[in-house]
Amino acid sequence: MNASLFVSRVSIGELASNQLFTASWIALHGAAMIVFLSLIGRQDSRNFTFVCALGAFILASAAWSVAPSVTLIYGGMLAGNILVAHLMASELSFSEIIRLVARVILVLSLVAVIAYYLKFSTVYYYDAHQRPNILGSQPFRGFTAHKILMGLYVTVGLASVLATMRGAARAFWIIILGLCVALTGSMIGIVIFAITPLLFFLIKKCALSGIRPWNMLLTGGALAAISAYFVYANWQNLLALLERDSTLTGRTTLWNLGVDAWLQRPLLGWGFGAYLQSANSDLTNRAFNRYGTWDIPHFHQSFIQTAVDLGAVGVVILVGILFYVLAASYKYALNTDAATGSFAFVTIAVLIMSGMVMFAYFNYNHLGTFLVMLLFFALRRESAISDRGPIVGATERVAMPADSQRLLDVRRRPARRSFSNLVEPRYPGYRLIPSGNAAKAKRAF
Repeated sequence: MNASLFVSRVSIGELASNQLFTASWIALHGAAMIVFLSLIGRQDSRNFTFVCALGAFILASAAWSVAPSVTLIYGGMLAGNILVAHLMASELSFSEIIRLVARVILVLSLVAVIAYYLKFSTVYYYDAHQRPNILGSQPFRGFTAHKILMGLYVTVGLASVLATMRGAARAFWIIILGLCVALTGSMIGIVIFAITPLLFFLIKKCALSGIRPWNMLLTGGALAAISAYFVYANWQNLLALLERDSTLTGRTTLWNLGVDAWLQRPLLGWGFGAYLQSANSDLTNRAFNRYGTWDIPHFHQSFIQTAVDLGAVGVVILVGILFYVLAASYKYALNTDAATGSFAFVTIAVLIMSGMVMFAYFNYNHLGTFLVMLLFFALRRESAISDRGPIVGATERVAMPADSQRLLDVRRRPARRSFSNLVEPRYPGYRLIPSGNAAKAKRAF
């Protein structure tokens, strides 16, 4: 959002920076550091260890990077964003995180749509191929860098609406978000937006029906295989429907170039963000030149780009994080709350699908990367608390942060108290965790 507000687009495909953007960039990072220092004593120590290890690996890639200064700058920003995700997960409950994500995306989407119809060019997307959106008007990027990103963001917003709202409010925001994705003209955004409600209610239904994780894995794997075969068998028809060429607007060419680059340094890669910021970028740009004359910023595929940046080690870490969130979110939906667990599952599933055709993670300034890490840390914290087990005779329990082994017994107040009004002591880091019959009661609500 910062860049979309303060960086002017001087011509199609070209950007010009300015002092206002630089000042705002410094101010945001300064504010993040202040927040970090204020919360340093209230962290989940297990997650913090992971943050340090992952951040150290990313920064250490400068040692073998072909552009060490680039790796240190952008790797440091990625490590900082991962740290902020950890701090949020330490400070907020899982449901609070989802409500926060919903508010941010919904407010920005509504303001951006209003700005679009008031003809503020800041929210316009200038397509290099001069393609209008499906409504026949100028494509829309909102307060993001690209129309594809806007499509992804509103899809996450849709999942949050399905998880947190009912009735007229849900209908209103679905209409706003549907208008947003239609205005983008992004076929990727439109497809994942259409898939999201079906996937959300399927996962929620499975969780409420008590389908166990292994059965879910087998069923999901079979459905994914059938879907992949359908796409393969109808590839040309789908391309015609989406009005795309066989290279997906040059993406397959970029993917081939990316795989070739990775195979030259398969284990540790070329250093975070370094390959296309070095002399290698000239070779890539020349190979891709028939699709345009602009510089190629990345390989437009999350797993290939991560392989080029951080090698097979980085890809293994990324895949492990993604699959952990899928498994943990379904477990949360099954045992604690079907709606919020389904939101996390669908969000990661959508990010995996979109990551196949766009660079969403590990990206130093992308909401996709931030959401992956935020959900990862939040679910690890939930798992660490729930694994301690219920206290005998307690209706509810409150767990201290992960570095403390104390559990505090919290009971209902007498007579006519709702589930949401349970007593919660005012200590930093304490959170109510449903156990036993209370968990079932929460799911019933």
